[in-house]
Amino acid sequence: MRERSILAVVSDLVQARPEAPMLHFRDLANPETPDRKYTYGQLWREAAAYAQVLEDLPPGSQTLIVSPLEPGLLAAHLGALMAGCMASIFTHPSEKLQDQVYRRNLENALRIMRPQAVVVSPLFADTVEEAASRGGLKVIPSDQVDATGNHQPLHWQDVQPQDTAVIQYSSGSTGLQKGVALSHEMVLGQCASYADFIGLDSKRDLVCSWLPLYHDMGLFTSWLMPLITGTPVSFIDPFQWVKNPLSLLSMIQETRGTLCWLPNFAFSLLASRVSDQDAESLNLSSMRGFTNCSEPVSAAAMQAFYGSLAPAGLQREALWTCYAMAENSFAVTAAGGPSEPPRTLRLSLEHYSQGRAVPRPEDGHLEMVSCGVPIPGCQLKIVDGEHLPLDDGLVGEIAIQSPYLLSEYLNNPQATAQALDQEGWYYTGDLGFLLDGRLYVTGRQKDLIIVGGRNFYPQDIEHIVNNCPGAISGRCVALGLEDEALGTQRVLVIVESHLKEPAEKGKLAAAVRRQVFEELDCPVAEVWVKEHMWLLKTSSGKIARKPNLERYLEDLEDQKAAAEKSRPDTAILPREKAGLLETAAWSLAASLIIYFYFLFFVFGENQSWNVYAGF
Repeated sequence: MRERSILAVVSDLVQARPEAPMLHFRDLANPETPDRKYTYGQLWREAAAYAQVLEDLPPGSQTLIVSPLEPGLLAAHLGALMAGCMASIFTHPSEKLQDQVYRRNLENALRIMRPQAVVVSPLFADTVEEAASRGGLKVIPSDQVDATGNHQPLHWQDVQPQDTAVIQYSSGSTGLQKGVALSHEMVLGQCASYADFIGLDSKRDLVCSWLPLYHDMGLFTSWLMPLITGTPVSFIDPFQWVKNPLSLLSMIQETRGTLCWLPNFAFSLLASRVSDQDAESLNLSSMRGFTNCSEPVSAAAMQAFYGSLAPAGLQREALWTCYAMAENSFAVTAAGGPSEPPRTLRLSLEHYSQGRAVPRPEDGHLEMVSCGVPIPGCQLKIVDGEHLPLDDGLVGEIAIQSPYLLSEYLNNPQATAQALDQEGWYYTGDLGFLLDGRLYVTGRQKDLIIVGGRNFYPQDIEHIVNNCPGAISGRCVALGLEDEALGTQRVLVIVESHLKEPAEKGKLAAAVRRQVFEELDCPVAEVWVKEHMWLLKTSSGKIARKPNLERYLEDLEDQKAAAEKSRPDTAILPREKAGLLETAAWSLAASLIIYFYFLFFVFGENQSWNVYAGF
């Protein structure tokens, strides 16, 4: 496949099986509306209509596509490739993203990508045209493209394997998004390698998905890989799925789906929503693989998912994992299918907090699931802060090298220089360790919280907080705040809740401190209980840690300014006192614990520690 373009491969499929089913769209918002189904021939003809609109652009022009998940989105993407353009699907305005955040991200993408054209759904035309008009871009509303005729693309045979095909964006969970340019041969190579690893068979498999296509997991598993291999896909719009998560399972049952990729939070969400009655009424025996991808894999989430859906015929062997990123096109490692089952480790919490993975099969308090072994063509190593290799079992930064790897961040040489070395190794910023050739991902390097010399991963804290009564599951963040007085970090937790009364919020804050300390031996210095939708997330649905930290600091400054202008003139109501006093007590206790942890790590090897032991 590497000696050809994506278009050459798809053209052969169209010629060989023009009436073969390719796309299936279900509209949950309008249940009476018939499902929309597309064959390869239909998709090719509609894509050709978009190609004709774009063919007056110079070869290699960049085209941005802003649209909900619908047939026109996929036709526009394929059509841009036919026109010899670099195509990129960008997130569209939604309830999930605040308007000012969306506009900032769009303007950043336009600045970095410097596109010549934007194809936009009429639903979002006004917002996009306002941003695009400043750069003099060609804006093409999709409802003005005549896709009904028998269009034929004119110049797609001129596209070469080394030409850039796709620009996708890194998640942006630690900062503004960065554009990753991928050639036709890189995309084909990644899809071929990963498809072979999982044993993809277009005659047997059917992908079921609600994933947005502006993120690498959705783009590759639900669009590019099925398109290139001839595997049919059934789609649900992401925002409709959020309102009705069980619709995915119903569609799998109806279509006899076999493959599905999900972020870790979706495993937890589905497990919590499936009742015993739901499970008994479902039939998921057709599923070969539910793949946990895009976040550190939670053993608890996987177990809860399996426990809820085993009565529906789900086999344990159908729980797969994957470590992937936009910078490597998609997959780096994988576990599942005929090649490699996921492995589970029980570890010593004490050693893990010090950066060492020590298996304790009998009495380990921490359970971790592997993300498998490198797919063919990929190499891995774990490195320290100086980029020197670490031994197995030591936690460090994950570095990768492969033929599917980006050569640069588009128009961003500074970010490129920070991420790639001269030997072609990409330093991911992710933390993990290797054992027996298998990768275990622990979290993001920038997110790691260090309290008194001990390492804590925010997702471990967040998993505990999500289960606290009163917390909205999936809507919390754990952050590290620098404490210059102690010379270490302290833990801040921001959790969303529907609770209104101050006393009830105080009880939730106290419960968060208690549970995190009991389960992780981690002191939480501060808990903020905020209203629903206060926290910011990335376009891919991940908690945006850096923007939330910035928002917290801004909020804190606003509170200080307000406090200086006014003095409290009312007493605390009696019913509020209990919760606030408990919160204050836990805050004091957490501060003292941090203090003594700090003293222990400073004086632990010195006799002067005995002076402090009496306290």
